[in-house]
Amino acid sequence: MGKARFGVSVDKELARSLDRLAEALGGSRSEVVEHVLREGLSRLEHAVEDHECLGLVIVLGDEGRSQEVFEEFGDFLGAGLHYHVGGQCVSLAVFRGPSGALRRILSRLMGLGTRFSFVPLH
Repeated sequence: MGKARFGVSVDKELARSLDRLAEALGGSRSEVVEHVLREGLSRLEHAVEDHECLGLVIVLGDEGRSQEVFEEFGDFLGAGLHYHVGGQCVSLAVFRGPSGALRRILSRLMGLGTRFSFVPLH
């Protein structure tokens, strides 16, 4: 399989973290980025193809802003949990619904600048 080259600008601290991880794993920046992209895309691609989704939405950060999103999309998010761990808010909700709703949720969370993840359960 051929490789594609492209440039990406990231925060300096994120670049340092990438370098530390690559060194710790004995790999290159490119190998780590490729792995992280593959892993992240496999989770987020559920929002691309139209289908019924089941999974977990996990949000780290400001509970007020993420809670607004959880309330706005309450028809699709259930069984929510909220924790304070190490001075950080962690919110978790089960998502069940169309991928279009998942797209809107993830887009809103991205726009808020929160850290989030979607973990498919199927």
